[in-house]
Amino acid sequence: METYTTSYKQVDVEEKAYFIAIEGIEGVGKTTLAQQVAQYFHKHGREAKCSREPGGTAVAEEIRSLLKDPSQDIDSVTELLLMFASRSHHVSTVIRPALDSGITVISDRYVDASYAYQGAGRGIDDAIIDKLADIVCADTMPDYTILITCDPNVAMQRVIDRQEGIDRIEQEKMAFFESAQNKYLALSKKRPNYIIIDGEEPLEVVKSALDKKLKELIPL
Repeated sequence: METYTTSYKQVDVEEKAYFIAIEGIEGVGKTTLAQQVAQYFHKHGREAKCSREPGGTAVAEEIRSLLKDPSQDIDSVTELLLMFASRSHHVSTVIRPALDSGITVISDRYVDASYAYQGAGRGIDDAIIDKLADIVCADTMPDYTILITCDPNVAMQRVIDRQEGIDRIEQEKMAFFESAQNKYLALSKKRPNYIIIDGEEPLEVVKSALDKKLKELIPL
């Protein structure tokens, strides 16, 4: 039987566990679409789990609370280091163990979020993020990254319409989110594993487009 070698272990093609990251700015529907990807695997009898960043573990969720707390005054470098501390724990205690056990992982954000937010948004040089990524993520990179795009004005209006309160990151100016999305788009031109979905369309249209892409790239 044909086998596939991953950075985690050698497995049969039919049993390959995928690592999929969902990226995009606030308000584009990442959480909903992450769940849809998991359901795609479930309906084909494959194990899959959703997680998120920052977060995914008890320790990382504590860091998430700090990062999102609007009362906290956090400088850019501290924010970056907290993100990677959260990510390190997430990788070592959730992502890698799941993949090694044959369970597909769908993460709402991953390392490219740092290039978009702390890099383009905060102005931290990519070379600094590269070093942290090499330490934390070098052997655990996504098979596919699904980028959900949307006009930042539309996306942030969705955030406001949720009436759930605006967190520290969501309080940023529109230029911050424009820079973040532009960085994502720049990364998509460098990374062949990117899948771009127009998140500005009605939800059912977005779901249909995503399902079509999944069937093309990961026929189960």
